Amino acid sequence: MIESAGLRLLFIARAYPPTLGGMENLACNLLQHLQRREDLDVTSLINRRGKKSLPIFLPSAVVQGANTARRHKIEAIHLADALLAPVGVALKRLTGLPVTASVCGLDVTYPNRFYQAAIPRALKELALVMPISRATEEQLRARAGFGVPSVVVPLGINPLPVSNQEAAHDFRASIGVAAEKPIVLTVGRLIARKGVAWFVGEVLPRLGSDVVYVIVGDGPERDRIAGAAAAQNVSDRVRQMGRVDDATLASAYAAADVFVMPNVPVPGDIEGFGLVALEAAAAGVPVIAADLEGIRQAVRHGHNGLLASAKDAQAWAEAISSLLALPPVEREALGARFSAAAMADYSWDKTAARYAALITDLVRGERAVAAAA
Repeated sequence: MIESAGLRLLFIARAYPPTLGGMENLACNLLQHLQRREDLDVTSLINRRGKKSLPIFLPSAVVQGANTARRHKIEAIHLADALLAPVGVALKRLTGLPVTASVCGLDVTYPNRFYQAAIPRALKELALVMPISRATEEQLRARAGFGVPSVVVPLGINPLPVSNQEAAHDFRASIGVAAEKPIVLTVGRLIARKGVAWFVGEVLPRLGSDVVYVIVGDGPERDRIAGAAAAQNVSDRVRQMGRVDDATLASAYAAADVFVMPNVPVPGDIEGFGLVALEAAAAGVPVIAADLEGIRQAVRHGHNGLLASAKDAQAWAEAISSLLALPPVEREALGARFSAAAMADYSWDKTAARYAALITDLVRGERAVAAAA
């Protein structure tokens, strides 16, 4: 049997599907694309049982990780998020291997004093960390100092199934929205920083009375969103869809006239990147996103979307109204341009290639230092 010539990498993830969330998607997509590379031989250690199993998974990851490293002659270890940094420090000491980590926004800003006392300190001991945006890197340095070795590596886009006008028509019919009524769409977990309740209360009433706001996703803000709609007398113009499958989501994008990501600043909770705005752009929908935090790196104004000042309701209303006033052919052309730019700039293949190059260079560099010594 011929051994693989690829660099032998151990990939550890404590947040992974079927649990839903940004870190889970990052871990899943990154692992899948790293495993497809011929220059890597990837072994994985995954927690698929959610947060409830972390008290068991974290210590076992140290034991299993060290055993796996010896058994598979692992050359480097990658952690899918920053909470695993103490595990990485333990494995570094047990194996002597270089340990790297992906870092998302909430990875750094999670407002718990025990977390803040432990995680930034542990990240400083790793060989390299990869924040998903410059905003995330800035938050990391504010907590861990400038001594932490870091390189920003943006996320990739998850292409959705191709939809069509028939699917878009069926989607509109399923939510009771006539063909002539404009749809403004938001997709994401319904938490405070996503700004959906703010949008319903402050922006939707400023738009034309025929505009319908469709919200795909679920979360703790659901009731607050409904309350904001009732308070502004716009409940009949809001559709909360909850979680949907990929085919339904693709149909929602096909039916939408404008996609909005109206994030608002929330202390201790930043948007690390804004991937959903890129996915909407890739689907061909004109995107407007908040000019805030990591979204600024994902969305480049006029290139793959438009930016609007966070919490400036009038600016948002004007930007949306301007897009809706365009002839359909012009709006579709704009969406196609944003789509081409998003797909050219961001893909999981590119992201995985960047990770592979950084980790490979790190291993080679450490070998060179060891040989010189």
